[in-house]
Order: sequence, then structure tokens, then C-alpha cells
Amino acid sequence: MNIKLENIDCVANRDLGDLDTLATSIQHHGLLQPILLRAKNDGTFRIVDGRRRYYAMRMLKMQEITPEQYRLQEFNDDQELQAAFVVNTERKQLSIAEEIQQLAELEKKYSVEDLAKVIGRTPAYVARRLKLSTLTSKWQKVLTDPEQYPQWTIGKLELIAREPAINQDKLICQINDTMTIEGINRRFAEMRMDLSLAVFDTACCASCLKTTAASELLFTDLAENNCCLDKGCFIKKTLSEIQKILKEENLVPIRGSNNSWGDPDYKFAEKIKAKSYYEFQKVRFAKPTEKANAIYVSGAEIGRYVIVTEYPKNATPAVGNTGITGKKKERTVAEMEEELFRKRNKAALIALMNFLKDKSKWNFDEFLNRFHDKKSAIT
Repeated sequence: MNIKLENIDCVANRDLGDLDTLATSIQHHGLLQPILLRAKNDGTFRIVDGRRRYYAMRMLKMQEITPEQYRLQEFNDDQELQAAFVVNTERKQLSIAEEIQQLAELEKKYSVEDLAKVIGRTPAYVARRLKLSTLTSKWQKVLTDPEQYPQWTIGKLELIAREPAINQDKLICQINDTMTIEGINRRFAEMRMDLSLAVFDTACCASCLKTTAASELLFTDLAENNCCLDKGCFIKKTLSEIQKILKEENLVPIRGSNNSWGDPDYKFAEKIKAKSYYEFQKVRFAKPTEKANAIYVSGAEIGRYVIVTEYPKNATPAVGNTGITGKKKERTVAEMEEELFRKRNKAALIALMNFLKDKSKWNFDEFLNRFHDKKSAIT
């Protein structure tokens, strides 16, 4: 039977593109692919697949479609949504935002694993796509306006989306830059803490959602080690445990690398006057079977037990020192000039950072992050 176009329900809920070309093709060659319809209880029909073809026929002022131009199939609501999603994604007619929206609707009915089977994708693919909806506001703008930010591919945004909001925001300072996948991974690796190296009891972390183990489908590349994604929480618990350890054990507190001014661990190291690892002849991590004589109280190595070797008496560690003999070799003019240059550079960086820290006048938190490596060298 012929079906009148006015009896077909079709909602234009996304950009239909250039209909003129399609209408011309239908006018000259007919409808090459039938429209997929679902019958409604009131005797009308709804389009499951074929919105553009429907509107092109309306442009041609066609009144009805023949049995050769449509295919009628029985669907329930869930099946209709599944069919529309699969057809549109296969033809790449959905924008990434529309794909996320439809996946979110399907997730209300299915688990990620079942949903992956329904749409013919892997569970990891579905999990990564759904996680894109948790991007913070500025990254959402990048997602919805890909033409303005072509350097941020979907793969890169998926890496950002799997991180907590606080970690995403730390990368916003580079929103206008071009970063590689490796560069993004390196930045976020600095924000994660390996729970297997924690000095505190990690039993409470088993049910925490801010761990890589809680999102295995998102962190397939980190399956071997369960990492904490909330560095602030990790450091807080670590410092609490370190204070107990220092009271109970005769350990030397040492500053770690990659300290940032103002961080809780940096302040703690300042307060207890922790030593720098440069003050020792040798510093190495202690093996499980060894008794450590020191512990890192700040930086990337916070909480790690170490064994330190003191310099022999009368030995003075210095630039250009030939060894621990108590004597310094004669330095050349070039070496002395190089040392003077480093001292001036250090003084200039300290002055600059003190200037930038005046938050009553400036808001340079993101800019300070770019000095991260230099801050470590100064510390």
C-alpha cells in the first residue's frame, strides 16, 4: 500500500546537510534505498532511517511513497533506538556529540558490555565515548567545535576525559597548543600516584572511583598497576603516615624531585627542614629486604624508603669536584663563568617566580605550571 507523507512522523533533530543534490538524484533516478519505517499505534508511521530522503521527497512536493520506496519493520522503542544508532554511525551521519547523546540513552537500558554487543563495538570503545560527556566546560567547547580546535582529535580528548576534573583543568593552559598523545600521557602520568608504593593502608582505596582499577575499560594501558588519580588525596594520606613514621623510626627526611611551591608536601618538607638528595654521596631506593635509613617526604617519590650514603668527612661536594678526597681540582675560567651563569639564572628565576606568585595582582597559576621543571632544579 502507498503511504502518505503527511502520515509519517519525522523529526529533524540534527543538520540534514545539502538536500538539493539528494532531491535532484531522487527526481532523476528515483529512491535507490528504501526508507525504514515503524508503525505506530494510531495508524501513522515513524521514520527509523531515511530522514534526509523523506525531506528531499517533501521538497519535490511528493505526496506519498510506494511499497518499493519503504520497508516496514516491527520495533519496540529500544530496538528503534539501536537500529537508528547503528545505521547512522555506519554512515558517519552522527556528530560526536550526537553519538554520545544516543549512547547515553542506550546506557539507561544496557550495561556497557551489553551495549557494545548491541551496536557492534568493543566495551572499551563504548566506555571511552560515554566518558567524553564528563569533559569540563572548556574541553566540552573543544569537543563541540572541532573546526576551531583541529589539533585536539577524539583520541586525545578521550585521554583527557578519563581523568578527574581537577586533572583536566591543569591541562587547560595548553588548550590552544598542539600536544601529541605521548605528551598528554606524560603530563597526566605526573598527576597519578602508584598505590603499590603507598606507605598508608590502601584498603580504603579499593572502593574509590578515582583509581585506574575502578575504570579498567578506560585505563587498559595501566592494567598492571593500580594508580590513584587524585594526587592531592594521596599526598594528604601519605604525609599523615610519614609524620607517624618519623616519630617511630630514626629516618632522614629527604626532599624529592618535581616539587612545586605551595604544595602541601613542599610546605611539610620546609617545616621539618628536610634534606636534599644532592647533599648525599649516594641515594637509592631500598629493596623490600633492606632496612632503609631515609624516606622521601615530598615530590614525585614521596613515601618511598631509601638508603643514603653520607659523604666522607672533610669531603666537600661541589661543582667540578674530582671525587670525595677533600680537595678540589683547579677550575678553568670557563668553568667558573659557567657556575656564575647558573647562579645568576637561578636568582633570576626565583625573582620571577616570586613576582608571579603575587595573586592579588596576577592570575598566573597556569603560567607557573610551565616553569615546573625549572622549579624542580631550583629546589
